[in-house]
Amino acid sequence: MMRRLAGIWIFLLCLGGTLAAAQSPAQAPPEYPRLYVTPKPETLVPGWPLVVDVEIVHAERGDADGARDTVLAPDWHRHLRLDAWQRPRESLRGKPRPPFLGWPFKLTANTSGRLVVSRRGTPADKRVVHFVLSPAETAKILPGVYEIEAELAPRSVEGGGGSWRVKGPYSAQLTVREAPAELTGSVACDAVRAQADYHAALGEPRRAVAVLDEFLVRNAATADTLCWGARGQLAERHGQLREAVEYYRKANRAYRRDYKPTDNPDAIREPPYQLHCMSLLDTLAGRKTGRNEAINPTAEKMLPEKMLGRPRRDTCD
Repeated sequence: MMRRLAGIWIFLLCLGGTLAAAQSPAQAPPEYPRLYVTPKPETLVPGWPLVVDVEIVHAERGDADGARDTVLAPDWHRHLRLDAWQRPRESLRGKPRPPFLGWPFKLTANTSGRLVVSRRGTPADKRVVHFVLSPAETAKILPGVYEIEAELAPRSVEGGGGSWRVKGPYSAQLTVREAPAELTGSVACDAVRAQADYHAALGEPRRAVAVLDEFLVRNAATADTLCWGARGQLAERHGQLREAVEYYRKANRAYRRDYKPTDNPDAIREPPYQLHCMSLLDTLAGRKTGRNEAINPTAEKMLPEKMLGRPRRDTCD
């Protein structure tokens, strides 16, 4: 009896050691990245250009034990698939996905080099690729609701081989609608932003700037916050921080001009570019923006400096 118990004990110890070895970080399979799909614009009128950003992000954002960097092999973009299918009006539960439509997406970025996808962060210009459809191509798309789906094949991972898999496709919704009978200010802004995004994705930043500038000069009194904000983003992207601040200020003023109060009179709605614009002002002044300083721009305007515990910072009104 004692021998039998001793034998079982030894077997359990060996089994435990085997399981521990199988679960150790050294045995972990290569990490697969996540894909974030962003169509621009999210609501498309046929005849507008379409840009779809696909962002490659590490699967583990934290410091999980065993999480490793993923290295995408040279020419990894050749294994990145993007297509669309139309969502039916009825539920898809229990039914197969509709077939892909074969939209002729064109990859615009040069991603021929290897890419290290790290949970510690990889520069955005390295991990975001752009796909486009020209105005002539979107003119053929019928109104409806579509899913744009992206998938990256396992063989794109350096050293991963067949052991690496994307758990499933990643998708984003795109709504295609007919051109409105009346071109409102917001629709006009959406159209010009679609053009600017298209030229920027094609590597034509000057053309993107020219398209926005022409629109903003003609519609300075009515242009909405998103158009001014888009111009600020272009300026910031090219290192023109002071110019970006001024465009963000105009975006904030446009927001206040067009903002319609809610039923709650105590609700405080900050303009969408306020926080980021204040952060740029800190950068220009050589200050670091603390987390507690970035969350409440209203306090900068209302509270005395003694209560703030520091000099009042500039806002972007």
